[in-house]
Amino acid sequence: ELVSTLAAGKNGGLSNDQMASSLQACLDQMRLSIDAGGVATEDLAVALANLRYRMEPRLRAAGIVLSWNVLKLPDELSMEPEKALCVLRVVQESLANALKYSQATRIEFSAAVEDCCLKVSVTDNGKGMKAEGMDARTEGNGLGMAGMQRRIQAAGGIIKVLPASGHAGVSVQMALPL
Repeated sequence: ELVSTLAAGKNGGLSNDQMASSLQACLDQMRLSIDAGGVATEDLAVALANLRYRMEPRLRAAGIVLSWNVLKLPDELSMEPEKALCVLRVVQESLANALKYSQATRIEFSAAVEDCCLKVSVTDNGKGMKAEGMDARTEGNGLGMAGMQRRIQAAGGIIKVLPASGHAGVSVQMALPL
């Protein structure tokens, strides 16, 4: 992403806002990789808290309230760094998509361990998306959704992108065996 941003910047292909957004995404990815590197020795809730700390100010600045529920996570949940990074990237991409496209005012995040499986949900109250879910290409280039799908499948899990239950919006739901 840095190489693409640099090339587009040199060619004048990006506005200042696009350049800032792309560079912010690069920084977020770098920080996630650094945060996830220590997950083998610290629990996933700590890594998720770091992600929340990094993302919440951007969401708040956009007028989005973030509800964060990790009460159903065990006191300590160590994961292999590759799986932890997968979880963090999917949550980050879900939050970033809601920030960019949803026009939401609220995002609800929850993580729980049930039946030897980590279950994570990111649900916004925004405008929703086409019924195609993971295949929708209405506003972005669709690469973020495809990347989430690939990451979770490679880690042995499943991911669903559905209309939010009971209201407009999108719900990203992931299940990953522990």
